[in-house]
Amino acid sequence: MTNSVDNLVLEHLRAIRAVQDKRTERFARLESRMTNLESTVAGLRRDLAHRYGEVVEQHGHTD
Repeated sequence: MTNSVDNLVLEHLRAIRAVQDKRTERFARLESRMTNLESTVAGLRRDLAHRYGEVVEQHGHTD
């Protein structure tokens, strides 16, 4: 009887570990995507600041 209980516990632990592994992989992918989004937003902000600087400079020349 004890052997079957031990096997059942081990089976459940393996199933839990498999689910945890999938979640760990998904979390890693989400982290990577978030990093890419942060880089993209930083680039957009840099480009926007550059464009704003050009507009201010052109506006200064017209005054």
